[in-house]
Amino acid sequence: MHRLTSLFVLLTIIGITGCSLSSSPPKSEVDKGVNWALSAVIDWNYQDRNLFESYKITNQYTEKRTDGVAYVYDFEADCLVHNVFHVGEFGQSTGWAQALPKDDSRSDKFSGGDIHHFTGSFTLIKKGDKWYRQETVR
Repeated sequence: MHRLTSLFVLLTIIGITGCSLSSSPPKSEVDKGVNWALSAVIDWNYQDRNLFESYKITNQYTEKRTDGVAYVYDFEADCLVHNVFHVGEFGQSTGWAQALPKDDSRSDKFSGGDIHHFTGSFTLIKKGDKWYRQETVR
């Protein structure tokens, strides 16, 4: 009888934990999401470095969708950037490019910059074993 009770308790625990929607994305995937969202407004020249110096998640929630559970994140990030001037098909514009810290061996007079504050949003969704990033639709 004791084994039957233990088995029942074990199955109940498995059932409760197994009913959760999905496991949250690991921090490494959230970091990738922040970089991905920032790369829409900052030229990411050194992809071996994060675009952010630091960030904080200001809002997060999940949405159940037909294709799975979407994890939505809003964030604020401090990024080392410098101004760039773009000339293209549609005229001229200014923008941001990733800068390097002075102690980076690749740093030169063109890559120095200052810390600027950015905000953004992104969504993560898991398909199979892989996480995918996408724009947040509101």
